[in-house]
Amino acid sequence: MCTLDMQSRKKITKFPKKVLYSPFDFVEQVTLRKNAEAARLLDTERAAVQKGVLDIWYVLYCPNQKEEDLLYACKQHLTGAALKDAFVFTYDRMRRYGGAWHLERQLLFPHYLFLESKDEEELAEELKRYSPVFSVFESGGKLIRVEPEEEELLRMLCGEGHHSQMSRGYIRDGQTVVTEGPLRGRENLIRRIDRHKRIARVGMPSAGRLREMQVGLEIVSKS
Repeated sequence: MCTLDMQSRKKITKFPKKVLYSPFDFVEQVTLRKNAEAARLLDTERAAVQKGVLDIWYVLYCPNQKEEDLLYACKQHLTGAALKDAFVFTYDRMRRYGGAWHLERQLLFPHYLFLESKDEEELAEELKRYSPVFSVFESGGKLIRVEPEEEELLRMLCGEGHHSQMSRGYIRDGQTVVTEGPLRGRENLIRRIDRHKRIARVGMPSAGRLREMQVGLEIVSKS
């Protein structure tokens, strides 16, 4: 057998001290790490917004101008530094005339134009620079940032095409069940239903300017 020197023996016999944790300590450590990670991501996002890395949604209130005309003007006159995209939101709804029901596409937010930009100051400056074209600020128009909760709701219900399709479902024992459309699995967002007009008022629990909006919902049966 080979013999080991004292230094090697010390290295081999030197074990780390065993530390015991309770399950509650483990859960607490995991929770603290998750909270720290969430805070770090939030700080990173805020810094990115301040540096103009992330694109932010804004709404432009235009009470005295047609949304389509203003949308065209923005895309024609605003530079890429100020504007990434301009759009309006639409939704499907049913209307009855001529003895039959017809599917129509209507504006979800009349008099509101949505603008996507990473530079709010440049966007506001260029809008004012072309005030003779837009004339929204002279008639009480305002540029307002869309809150993250509002943007999340709009993306969820309208998708990348900025359009909310018709939803359909039924009511059983007082419970609404949506079987197809953007409201499927999101029945908790429904606040009121107008079965005659085939529309529903939906919203979110947190406060915000867009707390409620109208989307198409056809209830095919009730029992």
